[in-house]
Amino acid sequence: MSPPINHRSLAMRRAAAFVLIVLLSLGLPLAVVGWSVYYAMSGKPLGHPTGRETTYNGPLHPGAFNDHQLWFTARRYVNRAYAAPVAAQIQQMDIQTGETRNVGTEATNLYYIPLLLNKELYAFGQAIFLKVDGDFRKVADLPERHTSFFSSFFSYEGHLTTVMETKQGQFRLQHLIDGQWVEGPTIRLPPRGSQWRDDPQTGIQLRPPKRSQQTASSRNQYWLIAIEFRGQIHLFVRELNGHFSAYRQGFDFVADKHDVASASSPENLTPTPSDHNANGWEPIRPIKNLVDSGDDTPPNGSPQYDPNFLLGRDDQIWAEMRCDHDGPIVISDVAMGRMVRRNRSGHWIDLEGFNEPSEEAYFSRTILVDQADGVAYLLDQNFQWNSAALHRIEGNVVGPPQILSQGVFAAYLARWRQIFAGVCFAWLLHLGLLVSGTTWLLRGRQSGDYAFGQQQVQLASPTRRALAKAIDLLLLAGSITLLAKLQITLFRIELPPVSEEIISNHLFAYENALFWGTRNGWPEFQQQFQNAVLSSIEAIHSFIVLRRTSLTTAALELLVLLGFMVVIEGRFGFTPGKWLLRIQTLRSTLRPCAFTHALLRTVIDWFDAPFLLTPIPALLSMTMSASRQRLGDRLADTLVVNVDSNQSTMPGRAIPEQNLSPAAQPSGITTNERSHFTGRSASSPEFDNPRLWVLSLQCRLRRLSGRNQDSRSPHPR
Repeated sequence: MSPPINHRSLAMRRAAAFVLIVLLSLGLPLAVVGWSVYYAMSGKPLGHPTGRETTYNGPLHPGAFNDHQLWFTARRYVNRAYAAPVAAQIQQMDIQTGETRNVGTEATNLYYIPLLLNKELYAFGQAIFLKVDGDFRKVADLPERHTSFFSSFFSYEGHLTTVMETKQGQFRLQHLIDGQWVEGPTIRLPPRGSQWRDDPQTGIQLRPPKRSQQTASSRNQYWLIAIEFRGQIHLFVRELNGHFSAYRQGFDFVADKHDVASASSPENLTPTPSDHNANGWEPIRPIKNLVDSGDDTPPNGSPQYDPNFLLGRDDQIWAEMRCDHDGPIVISDVAMGRMVRRNRSGHWIDLEGFNEPSEEAYFSRTILVDQADGVAYLLDQNFQWNSAALHRIEGNVVGPPQILSQGVFAAYLARWRQIFAGVCFAWLLHLGLLVSGTTWLLRGRQSGDYAFGQQQVQLASPTRRALAKAIDLLLLAGSITLLAKLQITLFRIELPPVSEEIISNHLFAYENALFWGTRNGWPEFQQQFQNAVLSSIEAIHSFIVLRRTSLTTAALELLVLLGFMVVIEGRFGFTPGKWLLRIQTLRSTLRPCAFTHALLRTVIDWFDAPFLLTPIPALLSMTMSASRQRLGDRLADTLVVNVDSNQSTMPGRAIPEQNLSPAAQPSGITTNERSHFTGRSASSPEFDNPRLWVLSLQCRLRRLSGRNQDSRSPHPR
């Protein structure tokens, strides 16, 4: 007589083997994902989509644009990090043909900005470079600055010129002559902290700052943009933190060295009531009732200023100015969504015909002017993605876009497609290892035989069941996709497109969180990741709102198809996948699976394989079950068997309960309740009694919660 088997020890060994299978199914896929990420990111800087940026101009530099030839700076990050060193090179593009060529050699740790003055190409960085014999050579250092005043470089009397603020608070022209900076005359500019005030009697007044405000305003950055166009100097000043900007034609030179070099000093203000009485400086205030007529005059001769553009408000922050053959153009800073032009009558009017700018942090909008014909172009640029488009400005209307660069969205998404392919392969590897490992683990347990009454069947293997479930899911997805395409075609439904730019921005937000987390630690990563998740949730919500009709229809179709599968499985025990794999769902009494049983096990699918990510709960339940039942089978009292294995034991003779193996006994039924079932035929009408079905369901729930004290004979004697 063979010694008794320690079933507790067997269960422990089986559990340990399953743990090893789970660890293997997690470790290898994680290694595959890690390799995929490394391969996709190899040679690319973390924290930037491609490691390359394009700069066409700067706020203080109008750029280099002449006869349809556009010069710009191409930068690339040398190391795999969004940081120095950076290599920069000037490139030239023909905007009509799109051809691009390099100008000069590439330099490291230099930030070039090209500027075309007097038909000479300069490059401004840590020094001033001039293109000579096909390459750039240093001609001078930048003038030394003592304050937070910044001026553009421009041409004045044939020399490269800028404006400097002295330690005494005066503003002087500085000319570059023979590689040396030579001081020029002193000019008047409005001081920091100035404000425009609308006086009902005297009109617009330029008010100097109060004494208490002078110290605070002295720390604000102060910009001067000076542009020479067709022999005329146009000036634009802006205080970055003070909500102040002003425009003037020509310089206001200081005739005497003892004169105060401030346009807002009382002795320099013209006391005549006019709209421009600040010694030639004027506010940039668009009017709303201007008629585009020949003389550009408002109706009834009285301008009505835009009430939404009040003086001193945040929405009156102007960023930069350019000049074309129709006059100066100023673009706003807040959201960069407004452009105005000064007409021949001295009024500022809005430009029309351009779209609202993007709200992205890396979006910029500026103006370029072709020096050959004096035509202005609006440049929309996303310098993170290297996308750019030019809009020709004709009069007061902005034309359609002309694409300069499509951007790197496709290349960036290709990186994520490689990662996604690796993740999908890792997921399939995880499923394959789990299912095949569990099948191997259950291979020797009475070959999966199950008997009830005079019938005996063979339980389906985990591999067959997994393949059947995969077929069912593929059929569901294919059916919904086909129905959606038919609806779109028949009803001509127009769905708003999802651009590559939107998808790239959301994916890059997570990469950016990882980048800043590695540099600044966990708190920074947590904040950036939270922002990325919230942005994604908002985008998904917008997607659902825009496509709620289509998504609602798809959800209803999914419910109908699932309900159809549940009905078919409840009536015949088959789904399309089970039918193809020749397996069938039965109750533990080997009767056909009813609708309620099929519905219950289908609902529990979400617990057996949470979100279809991993079937660990289902396979663990099958490993620990004598009848290979997953959680849904345990609650619904069902089995999955091979179709061709149903055979009868000794005809007319029931198998005694004490001779049944654990796999041959109905699961979840106590000894007292087993008297209702043991020895009865599977066709006995008692099994259709709802009370007995509810009773067996309660027993299964008690068994799952650990309260079942049923004693079982482990093996037939």
